[in-house]
Amino acid sequence: MSSRSITVLSSLAFFVGLVIVTLVQLPGNSLLWNEIQNTGHIFAFGLLALLALSIIRSTGIDSSNKPLRSYLLAFAICLAAGIAVELVQFVIGGDADPVDVLSDVLGIISFLGFYSTLDPRLVQHWQSKGSLFRAGVAIFSLLLLLAGLLPVIGLSIAYLQRDRAFPVLIDFNAEWPLEFTRT
Repeated sequence: MSSRSITVLSSLAFFVGLVIVTLVQLPGNSLLWNEIQNTGHIFAFGLLALLALSIIRSTGIDSSNKPLRSYLLAFAICLAAGIAVELVQFVIGGDADPVDVLSDVLGIISFLGFYSTLDPRLVQHWQSKGSLFRAGVAIFSLLLLLAGLLPVIGLSIAYLQRDRAFPVLIDFNAEWPLEFTRT
């Protein structure tokens, strides 16, 4: 596939992804669905970051011999896009939430960080740092992703515990009700 085709397809996917994140609301209106929607920012912006990296490389925007610069540029573009999404949602009366920008950052860093450990263009970089450092970056990236998933995991566990406790509606000695009373 030609460099131009990659640029066009990646750019199209990037902008479609931004429109989806900005305008699409998941069906249902429960705590769990809202948390899934918020967690979706991690994956959406992680994928957008990889698309941005692809665009940067295929257009030659960062033609320096320092491949890490393209990662920083992809991060900056996606962070700006995440802030813009929240501003647009605020203006159009959508579900604007500054915490979503934190989810965006977690996705961007975790996806770019993990991909960097697999990137053939960074072979020399990783050889100079050592395999332990490379493994550390991969583990850190995965831990960031897991940290972003903790709210939806915790709420899912609370739903399971609530279902097991039925017909009890609230148990003041248990911790699971706290998930349903937080603001």
